[in-house]
Order: sequence, then C-alpha cells, then structure tokens
Amino acid sequence: MGKPTLQEAIERVVQALLDRNPELAPGIAVIAEHVALMARQHHPAGGLSASAAIPAPDGILTPQPSAGISKTEHVPEPASSSQSARIVDHRPSQPLSSGYVPLRMPDGTVKQVRVSGTGADIAAARFSADEPAHGETDEGQARRHQPPNLSLIAARCELKVEGCAASIDRRAVNGTDREQEEGRRIGALINRGRQFDNCFLWMVYPGKAQPDDEQMRLIAAAYANLASAARVCERVPRGAQVDRRTTALELLAESQSALRMALTNTWLTSPDKDQDDAFHYLDDSTTYEQIFIGRHMKLSDPADPGEWESLRERLAAFGRELDDVEANVKKDRAVVSRIKHHARLIASDPAGEHGHDWERIEEALGKLSVGRMRDGEVLNLLRPIAGTPPEGLPNVARAIAGLRGREHGESPEGDGDRYSDAVGRVRDMVRGRRMVIVGGERREEAAARIRSAFELSELEWVELPEHSSSAPAEAPIRRPDTRIVLILIRLAGHLHVEDVTAFCERHGKALVRLPAGYNPERIAAEVLEQVSGKLV
Repeated sequence: MGKPTLQEAIERVVQALLDRNPELAPGIAVIAEHVALMARQHHPAGGLSASAAIPAPDGILTPQPSAGISKTEHVPEPASSSQSARIVDHRPSQPLSSGYVPLRMPDGTVKQVRVSGTGADIAAARFSADEPAHGETDEGQARRHQPPNLSLIAARCELKVEGCAASIDRRAVNGTDREQEEGRRIGALINRGRQFDNCFLWMVYPGKAQPDDEQMRLIAAAYANLASAARVCERVPRGAQVDRRTTALELLAESQSALRMALTNTWLTSPDKDQDDAFHYLDDSTTYEQIFIGRHMKLSDPADPGEWESLRERLAAFGRELDDVEANVKKDRAVVSRIKHHARLIASDPAGEHGHDWERIEEALGKLSVGRMRDGEVLNLLRPIAGTPPEGLPNVARAIAGLRGREHGESPEGDGDRYSDAVGRVRDMVRGRRMVIVGGERREEAAARIRSAFELSELEWVELPEHSSSAPAEAPIRRPDTRIVLILIRLAGHLHVEDVTAFCERHGKALVRLPAGYNPERIAAEVLEQVSGKLV
C-alpha cells in the first residue's frame, strides 16, 4: 500500500477518534465548519472550488471587525423568541448564515464556537451539542438544566438601555466635532459588555440602519422594564408565597413579550438574548412550579410595547410591596429574637419573678405580622414555659392555645379536628391505605396531622437531597398498598419531578403535584382537582 494522501490520513485519524469517542462527532463537525468559514472569508472567490466559494452572508461579523466591536460578539438569535418554532416563518430563507454552537470539552466545560451553514445545519449542531455527553453524571446534567440567570439578564438589559441612548446621540452628532467623543463612549460601552456572557449591543453595531429615535426610545423603555422585572422576579424566588411568585412571573412575561414586539422592526433576524432567556426562565418556572401564566406567553398574545409606562408603574408598585414585605420580615425577626430572649430567662428560673419578661413577650406577640403568631418557630419558643403564664395576657393565651392545638393534631387554621367536606371526600378514597410524600424534609408534626386527617395506615416521606438520585423513591411508590403519591414540586429537583412522574406511570399510581403547602386542606383540594377520577 502506497503512502496515503493527506485527505486519506485525516479521514483515518478522524474515524479512529470517532470509533473510540462517538460523542465527539458534533464537535468535530463544528470545527470543520469553522475551518471552511475561515477559508471562504480569506479566499472569497479564487483558489477554491465552486462549492467552497460561497461568500459570507451580509450582516455577519468577519475576522476583521470595525473599531470598538468585540471579535467575540455576534448577531443574536430572532427577535421573535424561541416561541417562533411554533409558527411558520414565511420570510425568504437565506442559503447560508452563521451562529455560535456550544462545544463540550473533555473536562465538562463548554466553549462557544462560531460556524456557518444553513439554519437547519446550525440548529442540528446545537441540538446535538445539547444532548447529554457520554458518561455525564446526574449532577452535570442538573447543572446544565439550571434556568437562565436573572441577574445577568437585568445587567445586560440595563447596559442595552445605555446603548440605545448612545445610538440616538451618535446620530445627533454625526458629522460634527462631537462624533469622535461619542465613538469613544460607545467603545467604552462595548468594553463593559465584554464583562458579561452573550452581551451583544446591536444598537451601536456599525453599518446597519438603526430604528429612528422614537422607536429606539421605545426599545430602551422595553429593555428597562425587562431589567426591572428580572430583578423583581429574583426577589421572589422559587418557593416563595404563591400569589407573590405568580405576580412576579406575570410581570416578567409581559416585559419580555413587550420587548419582543418592540424589536420587530429592527434589523435583527434572531431573538434578543435577554428576551429569549427571560422566556426560557418563564417556561422552566411555570412547568416545574405548576404556576399558570395566562397572558403574554404565546405569539398570538403579545404585549403592547407602547404601554411601557403603565408596566413601569406596576413594576415599581410591586417593588414597593416587596420592600414592605422585607421590612416586615426584618421586624418579625427582631420581635422573635426578643421573645426568645425573655422565654429563656423564664425557663432558666421557673420559680423566679418574671412579670416583666411575660409583659415583654405579650407586647412582642402583638407586634408580629399577621400569621406569625401561629408560626411554628414562635410557638416552639413558648413550649418550655407554656405551663406557667400569668393571667391577663391575651396574646400569650392565644399563642399557647395554638401550640396545644398543634400538639393534638389540630389544623393550623384553628378549626380543631373539623375539616372541610373536601378532606372528608379524600379521606373516603384513601382511608386505611399508604400515602407517599416525595421532597423536602420529613416534619413529624405535619406527617402526623396528614395521617390523622385522612386516616392512613401509613405515611412514608421520601427525602431526596438536591442532585441526588431519584431511585430511593421508586420502591415506596411500587408497593401494592400505596394508594397515592404526593410530590412537593418546590422542594424537589427538576429531575426528581420527572423521575417520580415516570415511576407513577410505570406502576400505575395516582400522582399529585403540590405547588405550595401540604396541610390536609391543601392536599385535599389538589387531589380532587388532579386525580379524583383515578381514586374512585
């Protein structure tokens, strides 16, 4: 056999590499596309075959960017969000485009590599690159499925607001002595943008026809509102009070939709990264938290960017509401600390004179926000001294009555052992059977109350730490006497929710997703709504 040609040698090496590591195929394809793009850019016409001499499409960055533009910046994806996959795009397709594709390295890190090709080629490469790597751990997969970073979205949007203002000012001074000064300002903005991942300041990109001043101001307002919505949503994280969390997500949905519509008439042909990330955050959150957002989550229900002032005012009002909540939490912490201090003094010397300490506890209980007097933390502080309260302290008397009610399995709403008809209906369905709860940490008090309310033969609570395997949950679910499975979706990881759903389907068990709370009344309401037909 003669000496192999260069092409044959490369083919043999690549084939051997793929035989040993088939998961490297998407990465090798990306590298090949990148090399081809470089060749086409440096030899646009001559020296290449007809198939290779395809010019780079209009609008993509070449290896020699204009002054002040980062070599790593690129045109982001459509201004129509990933929702655009649900509709037919009637715009004429271009034969060739470019984009960035994630390339997973052997150490698990991901690098963004720019490639060229048809839109279908790039989409396929991205899809392949997003598949779990061969041998990847559950922890690695969970890390890659983390929702978009709200702080990053807010920071990039705030910088884009400045970019919109700079674009307007540059147009105003074009051809004057201030033109160079504005150029330096824009250069400084771009340098700041390099501090963030995927921050493309398209509004100062040279050589493109930018929107007029009025439209650019509208876009700036839309970016400002999305930044505010992201920061508000960050203040109401997963696991927060349901109504408050829902409001935060609704404001985020309206903000990202308004931005998408504001960008419709720009030169962008791909979604803005921040609008797209915000949509993905919403999609992820509503799916796993089981929160329904009724508006602005579909292309057919867009938000009006012209209503930006109203949205800004609602965001500000909700922010003030959160300020009040946080102030109450801070105040409650101080009050609880005071109760703790005086309760310890009483407990340390039960026979002593503690009239002053009891008065301070009475006063502190009266200052707690609504609901905190019945809070388990507060009641537990009173437990060691519950047998010695003096007369004439109504707040203390109510708190100790609540403590004794909890100890006897009464509902936290103060109805004693009297539950609603809904609890009674579910009790008839599950009486004498096993219930399995998945997620969070077992609370003996709550477990006893649930078991008593539904007259269960057994309640098994499966704790699954974050990023741990879901396997321990399958055996309790599989048991023949398991009647119903509850999963606390706010306290379980995304993969746990998916796995438990699969276990229940595999073994024919009724699964109830609890979005918030697990007292008997909440459980009964969710059971009747979600699986009552399966338990008849």
